[in-house]
Amino acid sequence: MAKTRTCKDKDLQRSVVTRSEATRNRLRTLPRGGGPSRQRSFVLLFRIADSPMTLQSFRRQLSRQFWVLPLICLCVTAGAWWIAHTHERDTKNQDFGHVADMVSDRMFNRLLQYEHLLRAARSFVMASREISPDKWITFVDGLHQDERLTGLRSLGFMDRVSRDGLSGHESRLRSVHGKEYHVWPDDGQPVFFPITLVAPSTGAARRVLGYDQSAEPVRERAMRQAIESGRLAVTRKVQLVQDGRPGLILFLPVFAADTGSHGKRVAGLVYGAVVLGDVVSSGLDAEAGTIALRIAHEDGTAVFDTGTKPHAPVVADTVP
Repeated sequence: MAKTRTCKDKDLQRSVVTRSEATRNRLRTLPRGGGPSRQRSFVLLFRIADSPMTLQSFRRQLSRQFWVLPLICLCVTAGAWWIAHTHERDTKNQDFGHVADMVSDRMFNRLLQYEHLLRAARSFVMASREISPDKWITFVDGLHQDERLTGLRSLGFMDRVSRDGLSGHESRLRSVHGKEYHVWPDDGQPVFFPITLVAPSTGAARRVLGYDQSAEPVRERAMRQAIESGRLAVTRKVQLVQDGRPGLILFLPVFAADTGSHGKRVAGLVYGAVVLGDVVSSGLDAEAGTIALRIAHEDGTAVFDTGTKPHAPVVADTVP
């Protein structure tokens, strides 16, 4: 009985092999134009016909075959999303850097234009023996026709006055500006730099006549820097005296005509009071409303901050 069973088993194996070979031959003779999906079905048929399996094994094999394609699709989709996301992020970073550079360049160019105006004012002072308030106003009114004055709140001259000459200075200027003129504040400093000329001649601007800007530490630091270097110096953010708005003060020294810059005999300083918001607006230009801008000193103190805006990048710069 055992021998007969063995023989039957061998016949069964031989029959399976024969069927498998017949299946291969039929697959070879089938047409190749069925496309990828048909070729995949042939491969699946071949694998099933080539190895006899139970129903459970067949189900497991079929489950593995059907999970591969969704997994590959998921991986391809995730990879495509990551590539697109990285490209979009890089593009936004490039656009952000371009906008930041444009804003910085515009603001720097605006301050450079202010410097040119202060140099013109210094030349006017040095070329004139005595300047009356009317002549100064006429000179500044001519400059006001230039768009480069946008944001410049006032343009003035500060005379250098020693303590010994303070009384005579006030007496002389009262005949020009009226009896209310006086130098302020007086904190016992040996040298004063009162504002003696200012334009435009508005009520708010005239309020600063006689004001000694060296009495305020931030302004005094910039004034000293301008005198020692002979070049333009800019304050940190200050409150403008005429209206209390936040701004910057630009100083350019005026040297006595017989010494030049090397003699360091300072006759006074020309200054420009700049409204900070106007300078920033000139820098933002077309980008206003599309970006959030924050300008800060190196210590982190904010100079200007538009505040956060929805979907707007933040442009950050540092004022040295």
